[in-house]
Amino acid sequence: MVTGIECAGLLLGLFPLVLEGLKFYLVAADRVKHMRRHEATLIRFLREIEMEKCKFDNIWFSLVSISGINPEIVAEPMPWHPSVEDKLLACLPSHSVPSFVGACQDMNEILKKLAHRFQKYNEDRAGYKKMLRILRDFTPEYRQEQIDHINRLNSNLDKLVHGVPATLVPEINRTCGTGIPEQYKQVRKHAMTVFHILKEKLQSSISCPCKVPHAANLQLEMRFGGVQPVHRKECSGTLLRFSLFFPVVCVGMSVRFAKQVKFSSQIQLDTEDTQREETTFTSTDDTIHCLCSAIHQAPEIHTCLGLLVGDGKMKHRVWIPRHAAPKSTPGIKPAQKVSLGEMLSTWPKPSQKERLKLSVILASSVLQLHETEWLKERWTKQDIFFIREPLGTGTRQNVNLNHPVVHQAFITPAPPAPQHPAEFLLVRCNKSLVCLGIVLIELCYWKDLHSLQNGNAGNRVADASAEYSIAARMIDHLYNEAGFNYGESVRRCITGLDLRETQLECDEFKKEAYHKIVHPLEVDLVKFYGTSLAAIFQKQ
Repeated sequence: MVTGIECAGLLLGLFPLVLEGLKFYLVAADRVKHMRRHEATLIRFLREIEMEKCKFDNIWFSLVSISGINPEIVAEPMPWHPSVEDKLLACLPSHSVPSFVGACQDMNEILKKLAHRFQKYNEDRAGYKKMLRILRDFTPEYRQEQIDHINRLNSNLDKLVHGVPATLVPEINRTCGTGIPEQYKQVRKHAMTVFHILKEKLQSSISCPCKVPHAANLQLEMRFGGVQPVHRKECSGTLLRFSLFFPVVCVGMSVRFAKQVKFSSQIQLDTEDTQREETTFTSTDDTIHCLCSAIHQAPEIHTCLGLLVGDGKMKHRVWIPRHAAPKSTPGIKPAQKVSLGEMLSTWPKPSQKERLKLSVILASSVLQLHETEWLKERWTKQDIFFIREPLGTGTRQNVNLNHPVVHQAFITPAPPAPQHPAEFLLVRCNKSLVCLGIVLIELCYWKDLHSLQNGNAGNRVADASAEYSIAARMIDHLYNEAGFNYGESVRRCITGLDLRETQLECDEFKKEAYHKIVHPLEVDLVKFYGTSLAAIFQKQ
């Protein structure tokens, strides 16, 4: 039995052999009266086999293209030179090779049996009798069984070449099913609550010593089922945590620096034990009256600042976490924000692992914060920021791509919302998800979307319809560039989901968005790291 990659090459010869036999039987069915009742089934089977051959040819061409081998070398069935086989095998993850070879062997067996069944006979009375006996056993059920089997194998081969299916990567331990929309809903609700508390405490803080407008940067996080479980003796339930960076003015100094604090609220929501939260500080139940002063006067990191009480009397504990950004000192450049848009145009391209991890964080964050004060409906790369730490001398050493933030300034009166006269008019879609798809394309290539236009870089149209058209044209290229799962996530963002509803407020739509957009990215990330999501995001 053939046991190497060359078994895929055998299929290049078996598909035409089966098609040739079917065409021979189809001609005979047209000539012989007793065979004509099988003509419709033969025509349908012929078309289906031709379709499966085209699918396999596309899969094979993709694998050959990735390997860099001249397609003419492997356009015909094996034997090939061993170096050619080695290059083809090197394009597949090592753990996928046995599955790829096994699928090719299974398809070989099916096609060999079909080629034998539909072999040519003499075009005489005896030959037609033999063909008629064979066609009597060629029932619609038999035809459907063969096509289903070949189709399933082709689908598996396609996923092995363009992106590893979920069954071939470590299983992701997370809450699934109907709980997902409720968990994201809880996160969104509490994120809005935190915003309104900050607005109340920071927009007009008369007692604040700095006497300047305030702002906050909310860190975007990938959440496991939405929230983190509590592991403390003094409380039970679920700890919903938000990390924020505050620009703080030092007394007697003109510089600003980013100081990190965390908000946590205890709520009741059933989740799986997927992430542990360090809470070794000494808590205090003192109410915070001036948040800016409390942050500024915190004596050390991992200090509990007290409680903020919002609407409904829900208490939010605030503390300075471990590894918080240090205070600025004279002679050290203060921490600043840098937008993703600026990084795309001026910074070196990060590794694929870093960009994929950031993609998962952004996709999860859209389901958490869509259409809130933190993340507007029409958002772009210019709305995503990173804190540039004062330490580090290189262009990238002082920015952590694992910690994207969104910025919110608390100014009185609030600035008017930007107007977007041009909308995505061509399709029924969710604007926040379309924006996500555009940013995912830009992350993949580490380029501005408009710079990806062929020959049109000098004639850029910044309206949403033009952006949508460019993004839609990029989808096919993305499958080859980033793999099947990443391409599928972007396609679903741009072209929509299989539901009439288009609003993320709808539980069914949000659940579908998770399964069709966020989860494929998680699968790729788990494959890339070779470990669980919990382990990947444990030390953000």
